[in-house]
Amino acid sequence: MTIPSATLNQIQQAGQSIHDTHQALIKAATQCGQDLIAAMAQQPFGLENDKLYVQCKTISRMAQEVQAIEAQFCGIYEAAAGLVTAETPVIVALTHTSARHSTPRKSVDVEEAKVVTAPKENAPTTRSSGKKIPVGQPKPKPPKLTANEKSLFKVLSSVYSKREFKSPPSQSQLADSSGLPKGSIGFTLKQLVSKGVIVEGPGPQYKLA
Repeated sequence: MTIPSATLNQIQQAGQSIHDTHQALIKAATQCGQDLIAAMAQQPFGLENDKLYVQCKTISRMAQEVQAIEAQFCGIYEAAAGLVTAETPVIVALTHTSARHSTPRKSVDVEEAKVVTAPKENAPTTRSSGKKIPVGQPKPKPPKLTANEKSLFKVLSSVYSKREFKSPPSQSQLADSSGLPKGSIGFTLKQLVSKGVIVEGPGPQYKLA
């Protein structure tokens, strides 16, 4: 059973909300700690100090619990990414197919068949003008990237080149630049390597394919 890519995007958005909540709680806990230190400096035995201390402990505990939820959600995202429904390729009918059915077939004798024999692979073909047209191998189609992979690849394209391997920025920096949850950076980077758009070297270091 598979899931549509829209569901994966919804999971990613939910994970981003959890990540933002975790960061907000960390900021609130830091501010509460600063307020407690300031209050104790002014009135070491003030009654409000106990209240601020309890608040700091509560906010810190909430931040830890949300962090654990974020880690679990990263596992959910990675599992869902492996179940995304692949897009069905659209096959366009060749123009000569309809012509073949609409135009009566002309009988061809043995001598004419020698003239219209298909050219060998990689051999040049000719048009009515006599100009030779080289026949090359078709270019491979670029790999299909998810929305997360496109966002991370856009950031990595400004960091890496095709000439040399470089160490990657931290996951926090990549998360801030790409807008992805920090917990999904490692998995998305592995997906880019598996699809051949990023090459992994020693270190680990990376470069563009």
